[in-house]
Amino acid sequence: MDASCRLGVAIAAFNSADVIRGCLQPLRGLDADVVLFDDGSSDGTAEIARQVRPDIVILHGDGNQWWTGGTNAAIEECLKRGADYVLLLNPDVRIDRRGVEQLVEYAQGTVLTVVAAMVVDDRDTDRIAWAGSRFGRVVPGLPVYASRFVAKSGTLVSDLPETPYEVDDAHGRGVLVPRTVIEAIGLPDATRFPHYGADIDYFFRARKAGAKIVVYPGVRARLLVDHTGLRAPDSRTVKGRVVNIWNYLFARKHGDAVRMWWRLYWAHLKPHQAVASYAFVLAVNVFRKMTR
Repeated sequence: MDASCRLGVAIAAFNSADVIRGCLQPLRGLDADVVLFDDGSSDGTAEIARQVRPDIVILHGDGNQWWTGGTNAAIEECLKRGADYVLLLNPDVRIDRRGVEQLVEYAQGTVLTVVAAMVVDDRDTDRIAWAGSRFGRVVPGLPVYASRFVAKSGTLVSDLPETPYEVDDAHGRGVLVPRTVIEAIGLPDATRFPHYGADIDYFFRARKAGAKIVVYPGVRARLLVDHTGLRAPDSRTVKGRVVNIWNYLFARKHGDAVRMWWRLYWAHLKPHQAVASYAFVLAVNVFRKMTR
């Protein structure tokens, strides 16, 4: 990593005491301004973070900022401190110092390129949790659009390309965003997407502005799957399935799908495409939750 490069790390957390230590420890020795937005945690998240990294910058919220508001505040603080690149990092993700440096080194050789680590399952690091997705028509000729994963969760890392490849969106789990991209499109939209969907919308906007989104397979971010929404819900009973579907559709912490998908499609598709795609995505995801 070029010695003249300034790096910021933006983390939004809420009651993350059980994972924040594991998130920050691999970053020891990384030359960066690490900014943690602690959104009103009551479990000592900030205190543990300070123990692990004494120079960490901690911002405090009132519990109402959610992912997007907290992430935006952390990004802004990184930029104020002169960051040329900002690494978006969730507290349940572990990426080591050398991996971060490799992301920066790759980005420095490109123009307007967002670089994402390949996300692997912490329980089995030979298997992916996320390897990118591509957005397009589901069926040729029909106005239905959806994102499709490059590979399903659980796919062996060895089955994926070894060299960097382009995708259509990213997330907050070890994604390096150049200052030039942030200056071109601003921050994630905390009004329309306070929690879910903000990352997808943001990187769709980045692509429209001419940026590339690249997955770098040589750098792996380890995701604590059992700590996230990716873990399989308890759907062994009818009641459990109903609760899971309700949460997916209406709960901000579990999907907020009714609002999120509508706003996302309306922002990035033509009206007739948005309506058809919205109906399709909701129907498919509810069906999956009913039958799995």
